[in-house]
Amino acid sequence: MRLINTVMLLTSLPIFSVYAKEDSQENIDMSDPTAVYSAVGISLNSEQNVDISGSVAWDNNQLLVETNNGANSLGLTYAYMEEGSGLYAEADINTDLRSYSVGGVTTLEATDCLKFYPVAMLGFINDETTEDSTAITTLGTYTRYTIGKGLHLGLDAFYILGTQGYDGYAVDAFLGYQYQRHRLRLGIDQDEEIELEYKIAFF
Repeated sequence: MRLINTVMLLTSLPIFSVYAKEDSQENIDMSDPTAVYSAVGISLNSEQNVDISGSVAWDNNQLLVETNNGANSLGLTYAYMEEGSGLYAEADINTDLRSYSVGGVTTLEATDCLKFYPVAMLGFINDETTEDSTAITTLGTYTRYTIGKGLHLGLDAFYILGTQGYDGYAVDAFLGYQYQRHRLRLGIDQDEEIELEYKIAFF
């Protein structure tokens, strides 16, 4: 379980996106894992864990702060995005594990409705209880399919490989709906844990 939780922490990059120009801010796609905007959100999962998130965006930059696993850990992410591609650095901290990574993401548009966002990351994990450190590589993709106006499907799949035989995966499938600056997301992960998230954007 600790491995899966770590993978989920490393792949929780909820709101990256190309920054919107003033004349197109209201049309920003909040499901796009490469979009840069300010927002606040709250989520509740099937284990009755409540988490919150907040991000601040300026120009092509974004800083995200979020809690995970019922506020048992804290995530910090900085991203620089431009024209559907960019770099980011993140840290996830709890009492047992601390992870740090840097990576990149880009956008591949298969059709008007189907888009892929490949991700590659390098980093390491420190186990605070054993003082062991593990180098890791994470590869995966965000997939988005637009059903209709504001309605979309998502599948986020990642594989993580590390030293000392460390490996694991994370899968998150969801249905999302966006209305203007508001977005609802209902998802399920590889542990069959269900999560409902609400987010409001401040462009």
